[in-house]
Amino acid sequence: MILSNIRKLIKWGHITGNIEDQKFGSANDYTYFTNNGNIFLVGKARVTLHLDLNAESFKFRDVKQPGTGFEGLFQTLDFNSSSEEEAFTEEHVNYRWDDSTDIEVSIDWFHDNVDNGVVVWGLEYSSIKAGEVVNGTTYTLTQASSGNHLAGNLQTTVFTEKISHLNLEHDDIMAIKLFRKATDAQDTLGEDARAIEVHFHFIRNKLGESI
Repeated sequence: MILSNIRKLIKWGHITGNIEDQKFGSANDYTYFTNNGNIFLVGKARVTLHLDLNAESFKFRDVKQPGTGFEGLFQTLDFNSSSEEEAFTEEHVNYRWDDSTDIEVSIDWFHDNVDNGVVVWGLEYSSIKAGEVVNGTTYTLTQASSGNHLAGNLQTTVFTEKISHLNLEHDDIMAIKLFRKATDAQDTLGEDARAIEVHFHFIRNKLGESI
């Protein structure tokens, strides 16, 4: 669709020259077409995409399993306040990702009762490709919630630390553990913290893998 529309602009005289190996935009922010037709986005031409991990996408081990439930139409993972419970999932590191950029993590959650305590969320991950050790290095992010936590209202906690681009490569399999660090001194919410979704915000600079 993009190429088709640009060819029409060329035909109508709005763009002159060869479509191949061309830049469209300003000096620092532009869309770039290579001579084999690939499209790349640079600077502010790039876009942020969201990878959403809902409660249903997570699996559990026999121990340290959070509760599960529903609140209205929303499925939840219910992490208690007395022990470190954990849930697991896996994702593919997308070719569209700009591999010079880090990935932001946030979590949507709520609690049921009147309690303005803090929740310390944690995310541990490992990323591998063919030929690499499966049970290899892991990396951990933690983040304490902030602001008012009104009972029954959705909260979004954004992690200050990001998933480092140095720990990932395109086409990796990424294993993810979500947990509540309930034994942390900062974690003061005296009831279940009920997670609905985890979001990965990554910057896209291409359509996909070149062939």
